[in-house]
Amino acid sequence: MRCEIEIQNTFDIQVKKSMNENRARVSLTLKVNAENKEAPFELEIKVVSDFKWEDMDENMVNSMLNVNAPALLLGYMRPIVSSITNSSALPVYNIPFINFKE
Repeated sequence: MRCEIEIQNTFDIQVKKSMNENRARVSLTLKVNAENKEAPFELEIKVVSDFKWEDMDENMVNSMLNVNAPALLLGYMRPIVSSITNSSALPVYNIPFINFKE
């Protein structure tokens, strides 16, 4: 018997650029079912990484930090979430692919 659970995801992206160097700390936070009190579980996970670059214009840097960096961080987050949910009595939750350009 297959169990259908409605999942509500919210993502938060934080970018903290260094004032003196070409580096930034990017964090991606995922909240699953934070507002849904009827859901069988609630989860919050944050993945953080430092990024640095050379010889890139400001528009390209901003795009990389706000779109590409979160997409990379999501790749690290995905197996952690599936492993945690696989340990429960509920079906495994696989985070869907996300377009951070939108």
